[in-house]
Amino acid sequence: MLDLGHQHAITCSGEGGFPTSEAAVFSANFLEAASCQKISPKHTPKNRHLGYARVSTYGQTLYAQLAQLRRAGCTKIYREKATTARPDRRALLKLLTSLAPGDVVTVTRIDRLARSTFDLFAIVKLADVEHDLIRTRTAEGRSRAMARGQHMGRPSKLTDAQKAEARKRRAEGATLAELARSYGVGKSTIFRLA
Repeated sequence: MLDLGHQHAITCSGEGGFPTSEAAVFSANFLEAASCQKISPKHTPKNRHLGYARVSTYGQTLYAQLAQLRRAGCTKIYREKATTARPDRRALLKLLTSLAPGDVVTVTRIDRLARSTFDLFAIVKLADVEHDLIRTRTAEGRSRAMARGQHMGRPSKLTDAQKAEARKRRAEGATLAELARSYGVGKSTIFRLA
């Protein structure tokens, strides 16, 4: 096992690599999606099992790799016909930008993903750079929205008038439960008004 000390795993299983029962796991920090707005942990199933299949030439087929990745339990498989020498492997870039914490990427052989350990580390670095760009763009967008006076987060369940009235009633002795029932909100919403 090659442990890079991060949150994602690349598994290599099957022919020419490691037997499926003894899958080698390579950890890689592709994205720290907790701060990534493109793929929110709220909307992304945890621990997705993703596959990546690649053939070098157009005369080759992906059938064997796809079957192997399905048997390994991959729910989504990114596929492409491109040599590892090409820097513009679009399916690989899509895969890397879609990763969230806990995701597992499976390849049939490690050479399907990278030509060498150096290339593997370059892919990990590329993913880190992509994540930094996403984080920067998100922060810039948030700053511009706040400068325009846009409210960030969910809209309030109570109007300003209702908030003022609830504060007044609370000061007069109304309980959190009574106020929450009367406004149709949770007690925690009323509690936060204080």
